[in-house]
Formats: sequence, C-alpha cells, structure tokens
Amino acid sequence: DCLLASDRFNHCIWKIDKKRKPQSFIKMSPNNPKGLCLNNRQELVVCLSGLTGCLRVYQNEKTYREIGNDVLNAPRRVAQNGDENYIVLDDHLQSHFVVAIDPKGNCKWKFDGLEEKKLTFSPKSVCCDSLQNIIVSDFGNHSVLLLDKNGKFLMNLLSSRYGLWSPRGMCLDSEGKLWVGRGKDGMGECHVVQYIK
Repeated sequence: DCLLASDRFNHCIWKIDKKRKPQSFIKMSPNNPKGLCLNNRQELVVCLSGLTGCLRVYQNEKTYREIGNDVLNAPRRVAQNGDENYIVLDDHLQSHFVVAIDPKGNCKWKFDGLEEKKLTFSPKSVCCDSLQNIIVSDFGNHSVLLLDKNGKFLMNLLSSRYGLWSPRGMCLDSEGKLWVGRGKDGMGECHVVQYIK
C-alpha cells in the first residue's frame, strides 16, 4: 500500500503513501542506494555502492544484513529469481555484468554479454519470469536478452530489428506482458509485448 524509491543523492529510501506524501524511510549515508526489490520473504533488498558494493537485506527499518561484499563492485539493479538467487546488474570500471548470488552472498555465475557484443554490453534492467528465466535489457546493443537460471544465453527477445532502441527499465505484469521502457533523443516510450500466456 505504498511506493518505495531509492534516492542516491540524499542517501535514503523514500516511502510514499496513498496520499502521495513522501517521507524518509531508511537513511543510508554515506552509501548510495540504487535498485531495490522485495525478496520472497517480503524483505527489502537494496543495491548499495560506495567504496565497495553489496546488497543490504532489511528485515525491518533498523535490522539488516549485507551480502555480496566480496562479489559486487557497484550494483545498480536487483531481482530475486524463483530459485532464491539474487540477479544483480553490477558495474566495474568499463565492465558490466549480470551476477547471480545466493542468499549467503556467494557468486553462482556471471554473464558479461554475448561474445561478439561484449564491448557494447550495457545492462540497464533485470526481471525474472515464473520459469526462473532472467530477462535483461541491453541498452548498448538495443536488445532484450533471455538467460536461463544458470546464466546461459537462450535468445534475443527484442531488438532494434523490432523497433526497440535503447531499452532501459522493464517489468513483467500479472497478465504475462513484458513492459520495456526506452529512451531516445530525450523522449521516452514503452513497448508492451505478450511474453507468457
């Protein structure tokens, strides 16, 4: 019954209620919160970056644990797959990765793009389907990729061939539709495709 939003400039998570009144929910200074999600136990999971990166898993507003400290550099987005692994978009200098870490913070696998497109691989968003597949928007290659739960590339779901340019945010809705936000020349659009029936 509320919206949570990360604010890396003010180092906090905002809670916005039904009356659209924002209030600071969790302060995280000096760390920068980025992507967030609710895990299968309804705990808040936040990507944190600062001197190092990690996922912070909140049981409540004051109690949390940090995982992935030895694995992540600058996590930006996170989703939890049905197998309990966290799928994280992680940046390190000029390298971009999709990383799976288990609930204890151990690395299960890393994906750094298709061999012929590694230099331009730039993942911006991630979500998971009910079959434990992973969907990644690749801004640099104007495509949406489908990976299996072990990080193996399965196929391109969407690409510039289908009119998709610069994909950014994504989500799957309860009707099985994949919503892909894109930006080009300062304008935004949303592509909606039937993903699962």
